[in-house]
Amino acid sequence: LGSGQDAGMAIPRTDTAADRRRRERMVRDQLDECGDPRVLAAMTDLPRHWFVPEEGQGSAYGDHPAAIGGQQTISQPRVVAFMLEQLRLEPGMTVP
Repeated sequence: LGSGQDAGMAIPRTDTAADRRRRERMVRDQLDECGDPRVLAAMTDLPRHWFVPEEGQGSAYGDHPAAIGGQQTISQPRVVAFMLEQLRLEPGMTVP
């Protein structure tokens, strides 16, 4: 996480079967406009709740922005997917 991370915020690194089901449901229900299978795979694989403080993790996969601490938010999933698609990344490319 960047400078928006609260100094005392610990990032949980757990990823349960229930978390995976929540991500799969998010992709199925919210990202129907996304046509890039790589973006869909990334959104399915990356635990979004890792970027949300513990008290907000229950809503990390909802169809809304989520607070990430430091008065910052992560955009709602469909906006994140749209931004990733617009990058038009190819294998071997990196994003600093």
